[in-house]
Amino acid sequence: SRVIGSWRALDREEILAKPYGDPLDPNFDASYAKQEARSFIEGLTATPFWDAKSTPRLSDYASRLESHFPLIRDEFLSVSADSSAMAGGNNVWAAAADSDSAASYGPDWKTLALMDRTTWDPVNTKLFPRTCAALIDAGVPCVEAFFARMDPNTRINPHTDSCNFILTSHLALKIPENGNNKCRLRVGPETRQWLEGEVSVFDTSIFHDAVNDSDGER
Repeated sequence: SRVIGSWRALDREEILAKPYGDPLDPNFDASYAKQEARSFIEGLTATPFWDAKSTPRLSDYASRLESHFPLIRDEFLSVSADSSAMAGGNNVWAAAADSDSAASYGPDWKTLALMDRTTWDPVNTKLFPRTCAALIDAGVPCVEAFFARMDPNTRINPHTDSCNFILTSHLALKIPENGNNKCRLRVGPETRQWLEGEVSVFDTSIFHDAVNDSDGER
């Protein structure tokens, strides 16, 4: 019934908009203190970061995905360094496709898609076959799958991905000055750094941003 209610709310162009966070929290920032989604299911728990190690169903695929880290990293570094291979890719390091997302994310959001809306990209999957096989083997419940890149000393603006029933998972492949807190992700009041080889799971219906304060490509 909640799913049917979600469809009807979408037809009515309703928006889920809720405050998030404690104004008395020292990390409180009004730019991030909200959850907003055009596609939503009422009654779901909103948590900035989910524990990928101990949360049932998340821990199963997260641990398997982390075990594939060396394979995925090595394939990515090898293929991305091959200019002729990358030239044959589809929308390689494309910015946000629609104007609303481009305005929200800013110019520093670049992706190379492997899957979009549950459909594998027929070109890019051939560039990264071992990565795609690893995602399938790990049992990752994909709706989208892509590599995301940030240039040195850049940031992605605070934004919402406007959907509260899909969580986002990141596997950090290449982090400049790994462990020195140079590459960070903020979701609501919480900020965490990416660490190579580790999976992070977070709710992108809560306003969030990303920062690369290093002199290297993330």
